[in-house]
Amino acid sequence: MRRVGFLLDGRKIQLFCIYDGASSESLSEEMSVVETEILADFAADVLTEVRLVRIDAPGAIKLEAVWVYARKEASSN
Repeated sequence: MRRVGFLLDGRKIQLFCIYDGASSESLSEEMSVVETEILADFAADVLTEVRLVRIDAPGAIKLEAVWVYARKEASSN
């Protein structure tokens, strides 16, 4: 997992999980748990969307989001 973040758009929360390598069933399950925990903190009419996005390192992550986790990676300098 390279990064985890979110965007708020009105009553919708988009969750992003940026990963590299092959996707796994456990990654989908882990993000489903994250989604459930977030939904528990908001009103019933708030919608969520989980997006698993593969961007292999050292590929640049150009998505705009509030990042709550970022793996330490070598700089591209």
